[in-house]
Amino acid sequence: ELNHNETVGFWRINEMQIENEKISVLILRDQKEHPRILKQMAITKEIIEKERVQVEFIEILGKNMLEKIFSTVILGFWTAYWLALEYKIDPTPIKAIEELKRKLKS
Repeated sequence: ELNHNETVGFWRINEMQIENEKISVLILRDQKEHPRILKQMAITKEIIEKERVQVEFIEILGKNMLEKIFSTVILGFWTAYWLALEYKIDPTPIKAIEELKRKLKS
């Protein structure tokens, strides 16, 4: 899905004249992926970078699949947390979860 939705999205951002220099893309990559998938990721990086968007690969760490899944989830949580703080957003209230809890009570 990355190759279709996000790549097209970056062209759309460019059409809207949003400053792409303020956008960064992190692609999580496992070197044990099939070579075709690794090639697809590399090409995707090239295409997105043509739109003046910074792209970085982050290697997924772990001795086995379960460790890789957990390390990736934790990385996502901490990335979201620190980005929220950087943008002066309180990361603790989660509106969707609060709404779910509220609706479950009724």
